[in-house]
Amino acid sequence: MQRANLFGVNRRLNPVVASVMVQMTELNRHKRAPDLAQTISRLENYREQTADLDFNRIEGFKESGLAGKRRLIQSHLRDRLFEISRRNRLVYFKPTLQTLNLTVASVPLLLDYRNIKLEQLFVWHPGLAATVTEGAPMSLGKYLRFEDAPYIPGVLDKIISEARRARAEFGFAQLRLVLCFLRWNNLKEAPHERIHSPLLLLPVELAKKKGVRDNYILGPTTSEAEVNPALRHHLKDLYNLSLPELVDLKEISLDQFYESLKAQIQSSEPGVTLNKIDRPQIELIHERARQRVDQYRRRMKLQSRRARSTARPDYSYDRENFRPLGLQLFLDKVRPRRCPCGTCWAPPRSRVCLTSLSRPHRVWVAQATRLCRRASRPTEWRARSHAIGPASSYPKPLLFRTAGRRAGRASHPHPPNQADRCSTSLILPHLSVVAAVRRRD
Repeated sequence: MQRANLFGVNRRLNPVVASVMVQMTELNRHKRAPDLAQTISRLENYREQTADLDFNRIEGFKESGLAGKRRLIQSHLRDRLFEISRRNRLVYFKPTLQTLNLTVASVPLLLDYRNIKLEQLFVWHPGLAATVTEGAPMSLGKYLRFEDAPYIPGVLDKIISEARRARAEFGFAQLRLVLCFLRWNNLKEAPHERIHSPLLLLPVELAKKKGVRDNYILGPTTSEAEVNPALRHHLKDLYNLSLPELVDLKEISLDQFYESLKAQIQSSEPGVTLNKIDRPQIELIHERARQRVDQYRRRMKLQSRRARSTARPDYSYDRENFRPLGLQLFLDKVRPRRCPCGTCWAPPRSRVCLTSLSRPHRVWVAQATRLCRRASRPTEWRARSHAIGPASSYPKPLLFRTAGRRAGRASHPHPPNQADRCSTSLILPHLSVVAAVRRRD
């Protein structure tokens, strides 16, 4: 009963120790503290955490004016809100379903990685840098491989919905395009752990333009990229590295920003080097893109199996449609099904031999087959003006005569407007051509 309020048991209990005890004794293990090293650090240094805010400890607070003091207080309170732990994805980044790696999604899987050019990938090359700097919207269909990676549309739609919901709830957009990442090590606490953190974040807007093939438009809202605030605060507190809040891409290029950051690191510790990787390892990215597609296909298979296993049988107890649940369960689960390989030993089916037809009929069958194959293309559409009629009537099918009035007498095909009404039809297998037989008077 006293777990939610440990001060009722001991009034002299430290607030930091009380919060740690509550987090470590949660009944639901998903709500417990995931970082053991952070918990140990809090218990070791809980006496050093001040309860009151001393503004005189802020650097430059006494010498600043009223406006300067207000700005320093706001920045100090903002920095106290940062949670530098593994749950903060701005410092310890991990890809989720709410993020999409545009570089991996732009890799053509059907091509050999040795034949892939840098301009084909969504990386920071001169062409893409000029488009982003100007603030012009760009079509993602130019870079992303929707035909190779079927998971891209679903992830983009989810990102658009999340950005729209964040704008409606919080009043501002949270969608960012990461221009570059920083891979570094915390040499003081975990020197052997590699940390992957976003460095430059550019505010963008993502829109979906519907059409025959949906098009996704990515447009930068400004040319000023913001330095990751959580990473900037962490590097300032850890290594005393001063990074700017904003970087105007029209005035400062990424190379100049790299040189300034490299100079600060070299002045602090010459043994630490900062390398710029402007050309990605295409072989590694190609393999990562293939693994991402395989992972998506495996997930789809598991979801389909789960849907089939949890699907309830279609049953009804209505008098007109009486299908009881027990009977449907027997038919779906107990009744043996027909062997799928039973057709392998079945007697051969009769086929229409085209060589037995006359030459005009063979020509007509070849032309009809060619037209049917062309009409079956999903990217080739047709508008038929001769099939337009009154709104109250239905368009009649176009029929071709293949048999004359008398048996054994063959006739040539004639235009559709001369076709008679038919009584039977013959479907030629493997050709999908319908031949009509004229009704005798």
